[in-house]
Amino acid sequence: MAGILGPRLTAFAACLKGGIHASYTGTEKVLGFLGVNVCRATICNKIKKVSAALGFAHKELLALLPEQECLNIDETGHKDNPFNKPIDHTKHWIWVFAATTFTVFKIFDSRSTDALRVVLGPDCQSLVGADFYSAYKCFMKEASIKVQFCWAHLIRDIKFLNESSNKVTANYGDRLLKLSKLIFHLQHRRKELGEPVFRRRMMRLKEKFLATGCNSNAVGTNNMVNRLKKYGKEYF
Repeated sequence: MAGILGPRLTAFAACLKGGIHASYTGTEKVLGFLGVNVCRATICNKIKKVSAALGFAHKELLALLPEQECLNIDETGHKDNPFNKPIDHTKHWIWVFAATTFTVFKIFDSRSTDALRVVLGPDCQSLVGADFYSAYKCFMKEASIKVQFCWAHLIRDIKFLNESSNKVTANYGDRLLKLSKLIFHLQHRRKELGEPVFRRRMMRLKEKFLATGCNSNAVGTNNMVNRLKKYGKEYF
């Protein structure tokens, strides 16, 4: 990587571009403040070289993902998915796989279960933290993973029920919200209480939460009831 930018400045430019998502113009200006005047084309070429140099490490970490005890996974639309693109334009999604000591990003042209099949494979036995997106539920049936579904998404949906104009529906949401607060309050006292006491109390709250959540005929609660009946244990 010899040339106008040495190894350290090249790495610095790559951190600006990839680490904090600075634009090429912004990266050019920062380097200029340091007394290094380079054009955007040069920076672009250096970034490509850094990307190629990191390729081996990226593949190595990808290969380690199925062996991890715990993984937090999420996906979002890539910036190459603007609304004004042609209908036949190939869309992309960026997936993040966060292990305990490292994080891997990978871009796919799919948001389906195929991404999980490719990265984790059928023999993966990780505990996966994820939202309630269907790809994770599908992968649960194919692999030996355990899933911890996201409480933030669950609480958001409970709040929606709590704000219903239907009083019965709102009361159902209110009961679940109050139980959710008790669950998190208990979680925050885990070390203070000790594991045996914590587990006994959490089991009681779990049973009460699921009994409440799985029992409602109110308007608009059907999805939540079915969700907790089928996947309630994956929240604990």
